[in-house]
Amino acid sequence: MPASRNPTPNPATPAAPPADSVSTGPVPRTTASTTFVSPVPPSAPTTSTVSSVQRADYFAKVPTCQSDACNWDDFLTRWTIAIGGAGYAHLFDPTFEPPTRPTDSGSSTYATDLATYEAYTRLESQARSHLAGVLEDDMLRKVLRDSTRVLDMWQKLVAAVQNKSEVMIAQAKGEWMQRRCPRHETIARRPLHRVLR
Repeated sequence: MPASRNPTPNPATPAAPPADSVSTGPVPRTTASTTFVSPVPPSAPTTSTVSSVQRADYFAKVPTCQSDACNWDDFLTRWTIAIGGAGYAHLFDPTFEPPTRPTDSGSSTYATDLATYEAYTRLESQARSHLAGVLEDDMLRKVLRDSTRVLDMWQKLVAAVQNKSEVMIAQAKGEWMQRRCPRHETIARRPLHRVLR
């Protein structure tokens, strides 16, 4: 593009964030004129729409957590990466203290406290939605029972999976202990696939 056609920067327009960061702020508008005039006025997506769409992209590769927990390792790895990238990791931290809804409307910090609380509830709802979307129905019913936060759902899911893993390990050990070597033969003389029959 020739230099004469470049728009001059407007000092009142905020600078765009660096390309490698994820922006959750409003989309800056340019002051350059265009030759095409649309009958539909341009609309910038709201901050919550942009951020929820961007956050949903992080969960595209997270597999559904099977009720028998057979894919728990894959699920846990991808889930941990997704919540870190989407900005939900603090909601899964047991030491995180969520903000409370401000009650004193006459306070000088009421507006910022209310904005903080609303941002938290929006993130909490999105995180609950993402977690519910990757659980099978029977597991979802178990983790939703008496859960008020996404952390409650997560802790119930982890407890259920650990319980299932311990039961599966105990069953496998029991089956292995019930196997016996035929009389007058050692395991070293027989191929392993015959011993496991």
